[in-house]
Amino acid sequence: MAAPAPRVSRGSERDALVAFYRATGGSTWKDNTNWLSDAPIGQWYGVRTDEDGKVVELRLNDNRLSGQLVAEIMNLPRLRKLALYRNGISGPIPPELGNLTRLDYVDLGGNRFQGEIPPQLGELTNLRHLELWGNHLSGTLPAELGNLGKLRILWLADNRLSGEIPQELANLTHLETLGLQGNRLTGTMPNWIGNLPRLSRLELAGNQLSGAPPVLFGQLAWVQDGLDSSELQDRDRLVELAERYPRSATMFLNVVIQRRTIPPPGPGRAWPFLQPARAFRSRGRACGAGRR
Repeated sequence: MAAPAPRVSRGSERDALVAFYRATGGSTWKDNTNWLSDAPIGQWYGVRTDEDGKVVELRLNDNRLSGQLVAEIMNLPRLRKLALYRNGISGPIPPELGNLTRLDYVDLGGNRFQGEIPPQLGELTNLRHLELWGNHLSGTLPAELGNLGKLRILWLADNRLSGEIPQELANLTHLETLGLQGNRLTGTMPNWIGNLPRLSRLELAGNQLSGAPPVLFGQLAWVQDGLDSSELQDRDRLVELAERYPRSATMFLNVVIQRRTIPPPGPGRAWPFLQPARAFRSRGRACGAGRR
């Protein structure tokens, strides 16, 4: 069980934003309009406040932030959205983030965060969207992420995560998108992934997972397995799968066939469902679900 998120001494929300600005090189941001001015903090670039003047959103994507994410940001108790993707923030993700229990959206992708994913993130039980893609995060996937029962998008691609996919993630029954590709995960692909009732996109390529994919074709519109299953080298088996699950198998089989250059089912015959494989980039548009 994760230790509770550390507490920081309470200051004003303005003080918290000033500390954040200074720690992330605010003077060199692409846009720092009204920051450190006497204007209401709701008029500072990237900050949105509620009717009480409390910060509910901090959105500074692609804004040349650097330095580190400091614990003082946790003095924004009503914060619901933290979007800082495509910047140059480094250092650890502060465990104090677990104190911001109203958060429902966190995207820290495309930065330079290092160290482990804090297990205290499992305390963010209102979270629906978590993206930490394209950093330098290492260590294992925290089992505590399985506490995020409202989570719909979990995108941790292109890091240095290792170990097995924890069984606790089977509790994420609202999960629609799971992206773990481009890491160093090991072990057997868990069968419970096929039981997630709302999962429609799964990407696991670029790991060291073993075993055959679970029975997923019936519900997934996009699967990228990243395995070397002999079953998927069998042309007859591919045809059988495509006929049995024509809509959901199409994208998956496109990728399998084009990646492995599997010949068509017979002389003069083409794969009837083959279309150009869709290219998804985890850097940039991280999960294809659209930015908020």
